[in-house]
Amino acid sequence: MLWMEILFALVISLLFSVVFLTLFKVKGTIGTFWVFMLVIFLVTMVSIRLVRPAGVPIVGVYWIPGLVAALLTSLLLVAIAKATGHAGEKLPKDEGRSKAYNKADTSEASIGLVFWLFLIFLLIASLVGIFR
Repeated sequence: MLWMEILFALVISLLFSVVFLTLFKVKGTIGTFWVFMLVIFLVTMVSIRLVRPAGVPIVGVYWIPGLVAALLTSLLLVAIAKATGHAGEKLPKDEGRSKAYNKADTSEASIGLVFWLFLIFLLIASLVGIFR
């Protein structure tokens, strides 16, 4: 059933990536399609493999935990993108920026670091779920 779980996670991540990135017009580091899709895929895989099964299985896959986790993670990533100013807005050029704007760059970099650490954690958790 691992192949069906992977297929389900790919379909859900593709669907959520297209819908959320199109609907909210998210651009930037977190808003790129492939990174967004990778995060949703890993969250879906972790939730399918590690969360207690719930609901009716479809083709042997308990789909409710994966769907709920993908939905919540998509909403969280869109909220982060909107909070950092990457939602459909063009950021000003580097010329003549104020100190307050440079401080915003520092907070954005820290959010980026936390994001990539989260992605590494998801990858490890997904591998643990697959090989357990």
